[in-house]
Amino acid sequence: VDMMISMLDLNGDGQVSFKEFKAMAESPDPAEEDFLLGGIPAHTSESIALQQRNEQADKKREVFTRCVQTCRMEKEDVYGMLKMVKDKHSSSRSLSHESFYVGYEDICEMMPAASLLSRSDCRTIFDLLRGGEETIDSRDLITTFTNFVAGFGLEERCKLAFDMYDVDHSGYLSIDEVEEMMMSTNLTTRDLIKKRAENFMLCADTDRSGGITIDEFIVAAEKLPNLLYPPQSKKR
Repeated sequence: VDMMISMLDLNGDGQVSFKEFKAMAESPDPAEEDFLLGGIPAHTSESIALQQRNEQADKKREVFTRCVQTCRMEKEDVYGMLKMVKDKHSSSRSLSHESFYVGYEDICEMMPAASLLSRSDCRTIFDLLRGGEETIDSRDLITTFTNFVAGFGLEERCKLAFDMYDVDHSGYLSIDEVEEMMMSTNLTTRDLIKKRAENFMLCADTDRSGGITIDEFIVAAEKLPNLLYPPQSKKR
């Protein structure tokens, strides 16, 4: 009950109003952009921003689907990308979050069967993920491909993501690391990702330690699969 109230309480008064409850009933999936939208006054600028994000999501879906089909990508190709990143830092005693940042040319090298893929597609992928920066977090690329390449079950996706983001090998993920992970699987605003990460941690961090283990991570992902890994098929 406490978790439900936390998720639905838009104004922070500790209570769920009829309007907030009605908004949840109309859009019950917390992974969707319009979750609780009915409880928030609509603004034209927000509607335009939502439309732009939807268009970008459609573009991302189109490009990644084409890449998977063109390169005939399999699970081994995704793991190969991660190996390439780790091999570049094999001389380091340990990886850091910064170790995963790569440039455009790195993306071209990482793509399997690169000769079959146009550089324009590599550039499009890079531009979709970089957010205006000169480099991208290769974990975004790898995690996104686990959503499109056949054969990845939810548990395997979770284990791969946990391994990439638990760079200090503490056996725990913080809410900040979960938020960064969600940035690669959810194409939306940072504020909405932050709220989704908080809701995910409410479900996962059962002992309220401030961090979650791989087992807690998997259990929460099974309960809220669309929150961590939204469906990639386009809604009709």
